[in-house]
Amino acid sequence: MRFSDFVVYHALQENNRCLHLLSAYPAPLSDTSVHSLRIGVKRLRASWRLLQRDVPESLFNDAEARLTAIHRILAPARDEQAVLTMARSLVAKTAKKKTHAALTIVANTLVEHVAGPITRASMDQVSDGYQQESGVWRDLGVELLNDTRLVEGFVRSYQRGRRLGRRVIKHDDAALMHRWRRWAKNAFYQLDMIRPVLCAGNRARRWYLDRLGDALGKHHDMLLLRARIGDVMLDEGDRLRVEAALEAGLASYRDRARKLHPYVYAEKGAIFGQAVSEDIARLSFDNVVVLPRSA
Repeated sequence: MRFSDFVVYHALQENNRCLHLLSAYPAPLSDTSVHSLRIGVKRLRASWRLLQRDVPESLFNDAEARLTAIHRILAPARDEQAVLTMARSLVAKTAKKKTHAALTIVANTLVEHVAGPITRASMDQVSDGYQQESGVWRDLGVELLNDTRLVEGFVRSYQRGRRLGRRVIKHDDAALMHRWRRWAKNAFYQLDMIRPVLCAGNRARRWYLDRLGDALGKHHDMLLLRARIGDVMLDEGDRLRVEAALEAGLASYRDRARKLHPYVYAEKGAIFGQAVSEDIARLSFDNVVVLPRSA
């Protein structure tokens, strides 16, 4: 089968999964469901990145805007939960009594200020966004897509992550970490798309990308937590203890990400691209659910 057909069917399958999830929740979405819908956004973004050089710029930009709108609706609920989870994790890991007590104050305060569930109106906006996304994929002129250029999309994500990771190794820069996280996620979800046929090298790379995404994600969540500390009533001593715990945590996740870089990005882009091409050649219709492209 043509890889371009596979990418379209994969995107339709992902849209269908998200729409089914939304239809199954007339009540407020659970934290798990919000997280799953956000993963849908990331998977679809990664798919569009493969197509970027083959589709009109306006079509790609519209997709980016549509997925960003969905992300912005879902982000506050997820970020609130991520910050609370990170605070509780720090409490559980801290052995020093005074620091433990200070972090407990932070966690308890955050519990009191957790935002309410996503409203029905917002859920409808998310549903509309996924329905529009599904319609665009159904109408996509797949015959215009070039499988070779789609493989180049894998290489672009890989090389961007490789370069950003090298810069993070040399510089302590939160903005660079965040950019690296986005491109590492693109590379992960692109490889995850063809997971059943990955060679041993790319299976390992996918696993390390997952670990890298986790480290970069936790670094991001800890930055969000640090930004919320000003909302918590702490005396000077407790504030210093909390800040020290946060700095230690940030350094730990930063170091973990740096150590993972050579495991993910050992090969140059051309070698990685050749391995992906060989993986894709093993794809068949058994690896995807074929959904009708007519409405």
